[in-house]
Amino acid sequence: MQTVNARRLHGFLQSAQDFSTWIKNRIEKYSFEEGKDFAITKNSAPQNYGAGFVGQNRVDYHVSLDMAKELAMVERSDKGREARRYFIDCERKAVQAAPVAVIPNFDDPVAAAEAWLAERSCCVPTS
Repeated sequence: MQTVNARRLHGFLQSAQDFSTWIKNRIEKYSFEEGKDFAITKNSAPQNYGAGFVGQNRVDYHVSLDMAKELAMVERSDKGREARRYFIDCERKAVQAAPVAVIPNFDDPVAAAEAWLAERSCCVPTS
C-alpha cells in the first residue's frame, strides 16, 4: 500500500493543533481503521527539539492515499482549500482522459467479430 507520512501532511496543512492531538482526533472523528487506512510505527531514534537531542519515543502514522486525501479535504484552512482544489483538478483530468468504450456495430457481424477479437487480443497473452 502506498502511504503518506501523516506528520508531513500535518505540516503541509499548517494545522494549529499539535500533531498527536490532530491525528488522534481525525482518526476518531472519521472512523479510520488501523491496518486498513493507516499503519503506526514507533520511532525510538533521538529527536532534535531545538535544545539538543532528546531520547523520546515518537509514534509515526503512515496513512493511505485515500485517507490523506480525506484528511486534506476536511481541513478548514487555506492549505486545505489548496489540497481540495488539487484533488478536484486531478479527478477532472482523470475523467477527461478516461477511454470511451466503443460499442461494436452489431448490424455488421464481421465488424463485431473483429472488435471482439481486438478486445480479447489485448487481454489474452499470445504464445
